[in-house]
Amino acid sequence: MKRLTSYSLRFIPATLGLALCLAAGSANAASTYFLPSGGVANAGSYTWDQSTTVDWSTASTGTPTETWAAASLNSAFARFNAGSGKTYTVTANGDISIAGFWGYGTLTLNAAAGSGNDLNMQSGMQGILLSGAATVNAPIVGVGGIEPQYLASGAAISLYGNNTYSGGTYLYSSSVLVWINNNNSFGSGNIQLGSGAMTSFNPVLATAPVTLANNFVHYATDTADAINFGSSANSPVISSGTWSMGAVPVGIRNNGGSTSPLTLSGAISGSSTIVFSSNTGSSQIIAKGANPFTGIIAVTGPGGTSAGAGSTAVKLTLGAQNTFANASQVIMDGGVLDPGGFHHTMTSTTLSLTANSTIDYTSGTAEMDFADSSSVTWTAGKILNLVSTGGGNWNTSGDELNFAQNPIGLDGARLGQIEFNGADLGDAAIDDNGFIYDSVQPIPEPSTLVLGLLGGLGLLWNARRRTA
Repeated sequence: MKRLTSYSLRFIPATLGLALCLAAGSANAASTYFLPSGGVANAGSYTWDQSTTVDWSTASTGTPTETWAAASLNSAFARFNAGSGKTYTVTANGDISIAGFWGYGTLTLNAAAGSGNDLNMQSGMQGILLSGAATVNAPIVGVGGIEPQYLASGAAISLYGNNTYSGGTYLYSSSVLVWINNNNSFGSGNIQLGSGAMTSFNPVLATAPVTLANNFVHYATDTADAINFGSSANSPVISSGTWSMGAVPVGIRNNGGSTSPLTLSGAISGSSTIVFSSNTGSSQIIAKGANPFTGIIAVTGPGGTSAGAGSTAVKLTLGAQNTFANASQVIMDGGVLDPGGFHHTMTSTTLSLTANSTIDYTSGTAEMDFADSSSVTWTAGKILNLVSTGGGNWNTSGDELNFAQNPIGLDGARLGQIEFNGADLGDAAIDDNGFIYDSVQPIPEPSTLVLGLLGGLGLLWNARRRTA
C-alpha cells in the first residue's frame, strides 16, 4: 500500500460527536444490535434476512429477541458490535433496508446468490461508523447516501459491490481508508469532499483499473479540501465526472506511482487554487478536460511551499490542447509540467517559480504561451529546467516557451533562472516575439530559411514555365 499523507486525527473529536448522534442510527431510525445466539464467533458466518433469523435486539446486551424487520421497521441503524480482534461474515439474503451501520472488528458484508439481495440505503446521508475494516461486497442500492466515519484505529471500508445508491458519498475523515475496485463503487451520486484542510487528504485507494463517472463537489461550509488517490500498482483511476470547486481551494494527490496514473477527463471549474501533488515517485496526473477553471494551478514536489505540496515531484500532463487556458497563474513549485505535445495558448496566465521545477516537452513537440511574467514571484536561486523533445539543442527542437509575445515578457533576472536540458543555466534569452531561446547554442539562421523558401519558389516557377 502506498504511503498516504496525512492520516490526520484532527477530526476525531467531531467524528466521535457524530458517532454519539448516530448511536440511535440516523434521524427517525432505531438502533438495532447484531446479537446472534452465543455471540459473534471469530471466523463466524451469519445470515442477514428480513424476517426469518432472530439475531437482533434493541438492547446492546442480552439475547436476540427480534428479526430485522420487526426490530427496525425496515429502516434501522445496524450495529455489528463483535468486538475487536474478530473476523466474521454476514450475508444479506433479501433487500435489507438500512439507515447506515456500525462495523466493529473485521466485518465482511456479502450478498446471497441471485438478484434482489442487497443493502438498501434509506433517504438521507447515512453514517457508516468504523471501528475496524469493513468490506462491503453486497450491492448498496437505494436513494440514500453514505458517510464513512472514523471511530477507532484501523478504520477502513472497501466498497466492492456493484453499487447503485444515488444519495452520494461524503468523504469527511482523512483517517478512514476508502478502497474501491470497480466503476460503481461510489454509486451514481456526487462525491462530496469534506476534509476541511489542504493538508488533510481523504484517501481513496483503487485495487483495479477504475473509471469514476461521479461528480466531485465541496461540502457546503468547507474552506479547503484534499483527496489522495493512493492506488495499488496497475490500478489507474479515471475521473470522467466534473469537479466543481467554486471558490474553495483543493489538493489533488496521486500516490499511484508510474503504473497507476490519475486521469481527470471531466471539466474542472472553480476560481481558487488546485494543488497537484504526490508522495510516491513517478506519479502522474493527467488533465484532459475542457476546463473553465480560472484560478491558480500549483505543480508541486520537493521544496514546494504550497499548502499540501508533496514530497516527490508530481508530473502534471496536459492531455489536450488549452487544458487550463483560463487559469490565472501556474506555479511551478517543485513538480513537472508536461505540455503533452500540444499548443497551449495561456495568454492570460502568468508563470511563477517557487521551487526547482521542470517543463518536460518529451511527450512531443509543443508550445506554451504565457502572459507577461516579469513581475510575479520567481524565488531567487530556484531553477526552471526546460527539457526539449529529443534532448540536445533547445533552439532546434521545435519546442517553444513564450511570454506575452514581446521581448519584455520575462526580465533578465528570471531568464537567469532558466536552464536547458539540465545545462546552460543563466544563458536563456528572449527574442523580439517573446520566445525563449538558449543564447549559447546554434540558432537556425533566418537567411538560410529565406534562401530555402526562395529556392522552393524558383522550382515552382520553373515547373510552371515548362507546363505553359
